[in-house]
Amino acid sequence: RRAGLLYVGTDDGNVQVSRDGGRTWTNVTARIPGLPEASYVAGIEASRRADGTVYVAFDNHRSDDFGNYLYRSDDHGRSWRSITGDLPARRVIRAVHEDPRNPR
Repeated sequence: RRAGLLYVGTDDGNVQVSRDGGRTWTNVTARIPGLPEASYVAGIEASRRADGTVYVAFDNHRSDDFGNYLYRSDDHGRSWRSITGDLPARRVIRAVHEDPRNPR
């Protein structure tokens, strides 16, 4: 992975990216499509294989929304796509981890 690249997710729902070891941060949350406003970050993980790839899971059960919100970015958070797929409905996602053998 690239030195100085950091991702953080917060309980107020923000995803921040730093490319300089934390000296400056960019909030990329507004770029995530279909994310309810009151959601918070339940889990975040940078890829161990692909520079710029990050996965993030959101939770919105505090707003009585038990939808699945799981996303992937391949460009340091500039764009995002849902990878929720056919996950069972009404299950709260608490963590996300990349498969070490199959990062797709």
